[in-house]
Amino acid sequence: MTAALAILAIDTSSHLGSVALGRSDGEVLWRQEFPTGPKAGGGLFVALEECLDTGPAPGRILVGVGPGSYAGVRMAIAAATGLGLALGLEPVAVPSVCAYDVETTSFHAIGDARRGAFYYTEMQAGRCMRGPEICDEDEVHSRLAGHADWPVFSAGSLAKFPMAQPAVTRAARLLTAPLEDISRSLEPIYLREPHITRPRVQVP
Repeated sequence: MTAALAILAIDTSSHLGSVALGRSDGEVLWRQEFPTGPKAGGGLFVALEECLDTGPAPGRILVGVGPGSYAGVRMAIAAATGLGLALGLEPVAVPSVCAYDVETTSFHAIGDARRGAFYYTEMQAGRCMRGPEICDEDEVHSRLAGHADWPVFSAGSLAKFPMAQPAVTRAARLLTAPLEDISRSLEPIYLREPHITRPRVQVP
């Protein structure tokens, strides 16, 4: 009997980064968590080195692409891309909300998109049925009312939405996330167009 495919999953979209190695049947072979941020970025590469030294070589790489920390998501993508080149694999992009470690299968996921906006995702059975999309406060309330009995989760504290329960992203949850019908580009999920500040023109 052929062993199930080994899968490497990476997510560093929130304050807690994680790496997991498992099987396509859901078995987790190895996992590790570490703080993220500018002073703790090395934790990802230490974890990846230990993972590759410990378990079987992965046959697939999954990477959480946000929404979340822009720097964190970029770091995960860079690591996944480098490993993919070394192992001859094409990393698969997965929304980081699929890594939420929650018990329910149907829920709302919201987060701070800055400048007075929020992001919203409708989750069912591990899939993003709607979003991630950017919304204003009223739009989020309207989305939540559509399934008023569903719990609301957020990876960060939101003063405008006190009903949101805290959720932690864990890469091991990506191992059993259903692959999307349309493949995502291996880049951070942008909720708005990148804002570029143009330099001031010097007047002679």
